[in-house]
Amino acid sequence: MLYSGKHRRYGVRLQLTTDLHGNLLAYSEIFPGATHDLTVFRRSSLYNTLNHTNTIGDLGYLGSAITQPHKTPKNGTLDPDRDKVNTTIAFLLYPIERAIAHLKSWIILASRYCRSLVQLQRILHIITVIRRLQEFW
Repeated sequence: MLYSGKHRRYGVRLQLTTDLHGNLLAYSEIFPGATHDLTVFRRSSLYNTLNHTNTIGDLGYLGSAITQPHKTPKNGTLDPDRDKVNTTIAFLLYPIERAIAHLKSWIILASRYCRSLVQLQRILHIITVIRRLQEFW
């Protein structure tokens, strides 16, 4: 169910929420790796928790109320105002992407994970608690 023939390994997908400083706040349930970002978001517990108009996402969330960059038209360019909005959104997304990169740097998540998904959910909870404790020390 979670196996990717292309990468020859299992994959999972989840949603993370951070503040604008990149501090990890919460994460969603785990879904199969081939599930689209917007589908994961709509099926996750975070969907009913977050204020969608105050949430920032990438182009994977097209079709939702989440704030996202403007898509460049085919064979075209963005007008200067939309380009400026995209630059601002990219500036706001940077700490979030940094938090995701930090989470992926944990060896247990970066290596081939061979345990159950329930244990993975527990590991993510432990990592979240450790990150919160690090923020206060």
